[in-house]
Amino acid sequence: MRPVLLSLGPVSIYSWGFLLALGTLLGGWGAVSLARRSGWEQPEDLLDVGVGAVLAGVLGSRLNYLLLYKPQEFLRRPGIFFQFSDGGLVFYGGLLAGIVAGGWLARRRNLRFWDTGDILVPFLAAGYGLVRIGCFLNGCCYGRVSQVPWAVVMPQLGDNLPRHPVQLYAAVMGMLLGWLLFRLYQRRLFSGAVFLIGIAGGAVERFIEDFFRDTLMYTSTLTVAQVVSAGLFLVALILYFWRKEYLIKQQLKEGKLSNDPTRN
Repeated sequence: MRPVLLSLGPVSIYSWGFLLALGTLLGGWGAVSLARRSGWEQPEDLLDVGVGAVLAGVLGSRLNYLLLYKPQEFLRRPGIFFQFSDGGLVFYGGLLAGIVAGGWLARRRNLRFWDTGDILVPFLAAGYGLVRIGCFLNGCCYGRVSQVPWAVVMPQLGDNLPRHPVQLYAAVMGMLLGWLLFRLYQRRLFSGAVFLIGIAGGAVERFIEDFFRDTLMYTSTLTVAQVVSAGLFLVALILYFWRKEYLIKQQLKEGKLSNDPTRN
């Protein structure tokens, strides 16, 4: 593993943080470029929303981890919140915080929530894939013990046991999901469709990932995250069909919807 990507004198550049920053920058650039091609009036506003959502997601996932796994220690030493070197993050805490912060920032920029989510979610999914490579280099979020030929040993665990490189599985799935969502966005589906498909796809990704991950179990066969993933998938599916039906009724009631997909 390589938690420190590069050391320049007293300054250390950490792999996880570097890939998070790289994913945020590339994702922001991609979203703004796509918005320009799609005719958005002020595509630069997306950069503020996207970066804010990512930062809120990191903080939310860290808080969720500490409340779930280390509540007593967190109460005694609140400063551990900023010790990201232990890799303590929980995906769904970050997802919730990111959606709330992104929605709030979009509203402040007079951007429609659903359309903003549609254009950002492909790049967020691909960025998630990059961050998972950072998790692999950091040695966190490791997999279950396995004898597959490509199993790896996590030195920081000190047990010398081969494990699934589940971080790399997640990286591939995240990038594939990002590519799929990007292609769906180009098909001009109804407002909110790509965003909700992205949420459902993220739930499926995490459900699959946890079959190979060494993590907290909810039952003898399912992890806590898998139970949450199943619930989130159902919610996203229900919202997808509700949103589609709602827009059809609006079209029938009002005629044609606004031609400007980006502003209220």
